[in-house]
Amino acid sequence: MRKALGRWVYGCDVCQDVCPYNQRPPAALWEEFSADKGVGHYLSLLSMFDLKTDEEFRARFEKSPVRRPKLRGLTRNALVVIGNILRDSSAGHGETEEACHSAIERVFAFIDGKPEDMLLEHAYWALAQYDSSEVQKRLLNKLDANVSSEVKELASLYLN
Repeated sequence: MRKALGRWVYGCDVCQDVCPYNQRPPAALWEEFSADKGVGHYLSLLSMFDLKTDEEFRARFEKSPVRRPKLRGLTRNALVVIGNILRDSSAGHGETEEACHSAIERVFAFIDGKPEDMLLEHAYWALAQYDSSEVQKRLLNKLDANVSSEVKELASLYLN
C-alpha cells in the first residue's frame, strides 16, 4: 500500500493529475503569495514537520480541504512519500543526494521529537527505504528502551 501512494501526500486518483495546484509553478514575486504563507500552489513535503500541534495545522490550512486528513494523517502520508522518494533515489532515480540527506535529517529530528507509535513506525519505515549502512546504523541506535515492542518488532523487519 505504501509503495502505491507514490508521491501523493494528499488527494486521490485523477484529481492529482488534473488539478493545477499539483503543478510546481515558479516562485511567487511577492512574499505573501509564497507556499509558506499557506497551501499555495505547492506544499513543501518537509514543511509538514514544522507543524507541531493540531492548532498550528488548522491555522495553516484554514478553509482548505487539506485539513480533512488532519495533522496525524498528513504527517503519516508525508513519511510514506519520503520513504518512497528515498527508495527511488537509492535505485538511481529520483532526488539528489543533497535532497535525500535533508529529508533524512528531518525525519531523524522527527523521531527525536518522540511522536506517537503509528507515526514513529512510519518514520522508521521511511528511513529504512534508503540504501545506506550509515542510516541503518543510526536507526538501530534509535531503537532504545523508550520505543514500544511493537515498533521495535516492525522496525527490525525493515532493517533486515
